[in-house]
Amino acid sequence: MNNRGRNFAGVFYPESCPPNFLEIIENFKVKCALSPLHTPDEECKKPHYHIVFSFSGNKSIDQVREMMYKLGSSMVQIVSDVQSVIRYLIHKDNPEKQQLDKKDIKVYNWDIDKYFKCTKEENLNNMRTLIKIANDNKCRNYKELFELCLDDNDLLSLLLKYSYAINLYLRSL
Repeated sequence: MNNRGRNFAGVFYPESCPPNFLEIIENFKVKCALSPLHTPDEECKKPHYHIVFSFSGNKSIDQVREMMYKLGSSMVQIVSDVQSVIRYLIHKDNPEKQQLDKKDIKVYNWDIDKYFKCTKEENLNNMRTLIKIANDNKCRNYKELFELCLDDNDLLSLLLKYSYAINLYLRSL
């Protein structure tokens, strides 16, 4: 069994971690992302944090477990799908769970935005949403739809990405 990897995920509980846990995480000086506090649900009866580490080279699970001990936990596992774990920090792909805000993820030495890019299915659903917004608001041109999407970064980004297709659709009305 291989107990070495570059990416790891762990869980720890506020009741067991030191009060300066954020400072401890910062002092690790590694790529790291910390979830907002997850409240109890069917799977876990206590508030908890999820943490993801990404190293430039392989580490043993014991090395990462030592880091987790400093946070009052030994729960750690090797991660093969970093994107899924990063998105799980806020339950992005788990609509049955409490949805948390991406801006509440604490990130250290890591740009995690790429893990939140829309999937193909999300893009298609957003396109449907754009068309529905256009139809519901009787938009007849790109400018009208653009102004309606100004307050939603995801829709605005999608509108810009697919401006040609949306323009063709609006012109065909």
